[in-house]
Amino acid sequence: MKKLSFVKEKLKRNSRILFLSGFLLASFTSLKAQFVSNYSFSQSSGTYIPITGGNNMVLSPTATAGWDSEFFHNGANGTNGTTSAGSFAAFPIGFNFNYNGIVYDGFYMSTDGALRLASTTPSAIGSLGASVPISSTTSTAINLISAFGADLSGSLRAASATRTSGSPTFTLTGTSTVLAPNVAVGMRILGSGIPAGATVTAISGNNITMSANATSSSTFATAFFVEPDNISYQTSGTPGSQVLTVQWKNVQRWSGSGDKLNFQIKLYEGTNVIEVIYDAIASTQVTTASAVQVGLKGASNTDFNNRLGTGVTAWSASTSGTANNSTIAFQGTAATGGEIVPASGLKFIWTPPMACTGAPIAGAVSPASQSLMPGQTPANLVLSGFSSGVAGLTFQWEQSSDNNTWSNVVGGTGATTTTYTPPAYTGTAIYYRCKVTCTNSSTDSFTTSVLIGSCAAVSVPFSETFSGGVLPSCWVSQNPTSTDTSANVRWKFTGNADYGANLANNGRASGTYAWVDASSPYAGIKNVELLTPQINLTGLAAPYVSFEWFKNHSTSTSTTVSPSTYDDNKLTVDINDGNGWVTIFTNTTNAQAWRTEGIALASSYIGATVQLRFTVDKNVGTNPYFYDDILLDNVEVKEAPVCFVPQNPTIVSVTSSSANISWTAPSTAPSNGYQVYYSAINTAPTATTVLDATNSVTSTTNTATISGLTANTTYYVWVRSNCGSGSTSSWSSSLNFYTGYCTPAPSSVDGNGITNVTFGNSPNVVNNTTVAETGNYGNYSTMIGDLPAGVTSQVSVTYETGYTYDTKIWVDLNNNLVFEDAEALYTGTSTSTNPTTLAASITIPASTPLGTYRMRVGGQDVGPVTPCYNGTYGTFEDYTVNVTVAPSCLPPSGLASSSVASTGATISWTAPSVAPANGYEYVYSTTNTAPTGSGTSTTATSVPLSTLSPSTTYYYWVRSNCGGSTSTWVSGSFTTLATPPANDDCSGAVLLTPGATFAQNPVTGTTIGATLTNDTTATTACQLTRFADTWYSVVVPASGSITIETKSATGSAVTDTVLGVYTGSCGALTSVGCNDDDGDGNFSMLSLTSANGITPGQTLLIGVWNYSSTNNGAFQVSAYDASLSTSEAVITKNEVKAYPNPFSDVLNISDIKNVKSISVIDLAGRVVKSFDKPSNTLQLSELNSGMYLVVLNMNDGTKQTLKAIKK
Repeated sequence: MKKLSFVKEKLKRNSRILFLSGFLLASFTSLKAQFVSNYSFSQSSGTYIPITGGNNMVLSPTATAGWDSEFFHNGANGTNGTTSAGSFAAFPIGFNFNYNGIVYDGFYMSTDGALRLASTTPSAIGSLGASVPISSTTSTAINLISAFGADLSGSLRAASATRTSGSPTFTLTGTSTVLAPNVAVGMRILGSGIPAGATVTAISGNNITMSANATSSSTFATAFFVEPDNISYQTSGTPGSQVLTVQWKNVQRWSGSGDKLNFQIKLYEGTNVIEVIYDAIASTQVTTASAVQVGLKGASNTDFNNRLGTGVTAWSASTSGTANNSTIAFQGTAATGGEIVPASGLKFIWTPPMACTGAPIAGAVSPASQSLMPGQTPANLVLSGFSSGVAGLTFQWEQSSDNNTWSNVVGGTGATTTTYTPPAYTGTAIYYRCKVTCTNSSTDSFTTSVLIGSCAAVSVPFSETFSGGVLPSCWVSQNPTSTDTSANVRWKFTGNADYGANLANNGRASGTYAWVDASSPYAGIKNVELLTPQINLTGLAAPYVSFEWFKNHSTSTSTTVSPSTYDDNKLTVDINDGNGWVTIFTNTTNAQAWRTEGIALASSYIGATVQLRFTVDKNVGTNPYFYDDILLDNVEVKEAPVCFVPQNPTIVSVTSSSANISWTAPSTAPSNGYQVYYSAINTAPTATTVLDATNSVTSTTNTATISGLTANTTYYVWVRSNCGSGSTSSWSSSLNFYTGYCTPAPSSVDGNGITNVTFGNSPNVVNNTTVAETGNYGNYSTMIGDLPAGVTSQVSVTYETGYTYDTKIWVDLNNNLVFEDAEALYTGTSTSTNPTTLAASITIPASTPLGTYRMRVGGQDVGPVTPCYNGTYGTFEDYTVNVTVAPSCLPPSGLASSSVASTGATISWTAPSVAPANGYEYVYSTTNTAPTGSGTSTTATSVPLSTLSPSTTYYYWVRSNCGGSTSTWVSGSFTTLATPPANDDCSGAVLLTPGATFAQNPVTGTTIGATLTNDTTATTACQLTRFADTWYSVVVPASGSITIETKSATGSAVTDTVLGVYTGSCGALTSVGCNDDDGDGNFSMLSLTSANGITPGQTLLIGVWNYSSTNNGAFQVSAYDASLSTSEAVITKNEVKAYPNPFSDVLNISDIKNVKSISVIDLAGRVVKSFDKPSNTLQLSELNSGMYLVVLNMNDGTKQTLKAIKK
């Protein structure tokens, strides 16, 4: 596996040390401010001439793989490459090279196409930025030149191949076959299962002959083909006009088997010109397109001079980069758009600027002024328009309290750069300017000054809509009690809230409100504060504060609330007139609508200057969590209205053509009632909106009915008071409702989800076979099935998922377009058999009026199942139920199968509330076709079935016989077990003949039809999960050692086994060892010696089972010992297991030695717990029930993700 985003780079040491005469260079001999952005760029064509006899980077003789993001240095083993940071000497350039105004005498280079200028004396180095050298934020990735900044292998790499243990043939496969013409005799070949020092001795088509035999087999092999001079450098020419050439020869993209990349970076003595020249070929088979960083980087991320190119002219007509991560496209003919490569001999040339002369142009500073509250940090002061294209400029920011007397700035950051961040504003006005100096002429120029001053008190009426997506001017967002720098401890002004406050619930777009994200951190976070500017209340006879807020604490993103068990967050509003903060509002309640609050201020505030503070407490109690975002909008300070806004508008009920709404009357009820405006467009009404019969209704009470609506449409509603004589209040915050059923939209499903739903009685029976629908939801409400009231009826639901699915069936019994909890008539779980049919039973209440009702069938991989689900792994379908009169002869219910074996099973049912006079009739068949005639009679409620066929699905039907009439048939199904293998029990163990290797005497076994042993002495310590097992035996050879191993069988679904080994006899077994995953993949391997208590000639009994209860099939098992021959087998493994699964409070990790850290992530993608130094036992008692992803971050940089379920 390739690397993560923090990929390190390796360094190599040069075998030849070039000597620089006289003195140490690469010192800061010039402190003039220089920028590589001032270098001029040109391009031309020439001839690519490889260097010979240079100083080569040499892969370590003990290496088992090729280079991968190493960097090289001139210290011990530096030419071998490393990824470890340290203090290392650089390779000598051979002359003094001035780069960006500084003289250097040394350089480092990386496998990923870049070099860094430095001193030959040791200095700190840890990375050259890996595949993104110019945009990298790594502190040592500075003063860089990148010719081909991409993820390179540093040699040729075969990503797909095969090798066979004991054979010298290495065969390229897949897209790696295009690599064959680039491989040459004499190259080193490295990789797993390849002996150290092996070389290529012959090439025939895609078959590579090695100088040594492979030590293990693989059909997914990888290898590196390394030349002595893949990466090298050379200084040539005469003193005064020397050239340093750094060369990458026959390297490739990590994922690009078949690339043949050759390029050089050249540094010219005297002129200090930089040149890059190319001779590159892209793979003709790899479809991957790459983005290459090419250009220069100075001492920071903001100083760059790079190239940007797309399409077929990406290299021939590149343009100046617009950001430090600008790239040039690179790809082969197989990629979309065809080949994009640099022409052979293409040169990119950067020339340093000329020195400045005379008085420089000072430029201008922006912004020209800022108004701030005390304690706020000003925006960056940015200098632009100063002298460009010249070297030798310096910058110094200055400050003044009177715009007359100036001194160097105190505090802040960037005082000698073109961007200065002043310190926090103290409340006293301050001026800033920038002094620009040409050091060659010792002449200064000054910019016009800019002012940072205090915010003036705003006048009334005052309003803030938060529509800019940023903190409004003169507002303050702070958290005075927390030092945490997370954005989640302060107010946000863009982005979307989540869960119950998401867009589907609050209805307002990102950037149109202020909000506090309930996400972590929340423990101890109590003062998330938002302060208004100072507000002068002069002119208000009755000052009044109003605002809108939204808080809907729910664990679901659905518009159907899923109440949370965690503490509610709290919103508090305070006011301060200079005499301290006074609370005027506090609330922790929830609603599914924006609420408008209005607070009349005390008369003591008349004429005062005040400030408001909105505070969210994210840790009110002892059980905070991340579901409870709080939103704020439309803050106003104004004259108290005489006609007050109705409060808390609420949707009471909805049908396909109407809606009932209600609200709370204001403290002073309006004399002329209320006006209700509705629209299918979410645009709030204004004072000029014309109300008529098509868009509004009136009411004299606090409820209203809106009729004549269009089905399956979203409507928005506003309410206002009518106080007569043309006086109306402001409109309330909006509500929205949908004149239809919510549409579930699972983002994924296992397999095909629900593939059949069958229900109903003649003449209206639904038997609907489907595949996975778009959006994993199918609306089949035009299909109608008859079900009687007061009778238990069967609904058959078939899944093709391969996993258990929690299932609910709702019937909207009150036809209010909402599937309520009380209308969930069935809750159950399917089996993981694929396919599997769930025989669900529902009872329509006897009091239900006759007629049609919507039914929803829903399943989720992990519940609880909700009707409007939009998470992962779900499947939903809608139908219509026609409720009919209960029949006189009631059908049985609760059909079940038990004691299922290979040739028999028992079917049973529950008698109806009125038992049938003549008992029952039953029919069974291997065809899923309902019977048309009569069946076999019985008076019992269970029947044993015999002489059945193994591994066969049977369908059965049962009905009541009431004498003069019969009920409808109800059905079920079961699948008989396979015939158990002969070695299903310990007593039938198959004898294994020991060989020298696994391949000598393997036996193919099977788990199909096997049953779990009933031998209580067959215990294992390595794995508590045990399913159907089969048994084997072996006699310990004379050496006293034996290895027992399992492997895959061709075409089998078995990929993971467990084995236990015992001494003694069946029924009296003693465990001497067990193993889960030490073989290939997830197969098992256990080596035993006398240390395990075994002796030569002793018979061992072996139980082998599939780790999974599904995916049964064949596998191979073999016993062997090297003493029986001179050959040896080497098995390697690197997989980790988590158990038990599901778990209660503790999750165990099978092998922790290679695990660096562990992250536990919930289904919303949030990290809910981390372990930086994990042990084998993870304490997870505080987690809620549900599914989690356990991400194991390995020491080698790879990741392994496990799925675990908390009970």
